[in-house]
Amino acid sequence: TGVPDVRLNVTATARCTGVLSSLGAAPRDVLPAGMSAATGLVSFTLNNCSKTGLTAKVTLSLPAAVPAGAKLLKITQNAKGQKEAVEIPSAVIVGNTVSYAITDGGPLDEDGALNGAIVDPVVVAAPTAAPLQSVSNIPVNQPLALLLASGLIGWIIVRFQRRRASG
Repeated sequence: TGVPDVRLNVTATARCTGVLSSLGAAPRDVLPAGMSAATGLVSFTLNNCSKTGLTAKVTLSLPAAVPAGAKLLKITQNAKGQKEAVEIPSAVIVGNTVSYAITDGGPLDEDGALNGAIVDPVVVAAPTAAPLQSVSNIPVNQPLALLLASGLIGWIIVRFQRRRASG
């Protein structure tokens, strides 16, 4: 499917009996300008946890080093109900791992409720490569010099060919 393999490791401060995770396509239309998805959309849910307000440490392990300038983005809905990507500034990116903490009912918990469950969809986004610059014409400021140089090259070629033919 073109989505890189991502290993998810979640360590929680409470016992949770329900853990669901999935990896899917990242929504391109919500990524910031100049960024593209380095991973698919990584989603997980911790359910039926033994206490509310628990904190989970999340580590994503990627198959290759995370590109320089990459950011972890939370995919969420804004007040208008539209999807948006919000940077998780506390995320630590080292080599091929991305780590962060999320708390039940906290700002990164998608359901926003203090209910013993954590819902979290994220994507690692990296700067896109700079577009190739288009080729432009080289201006010729001295057309007479260009004409003389072309004539000189032509004269040398004719002279060389005459010499070869006579000798």
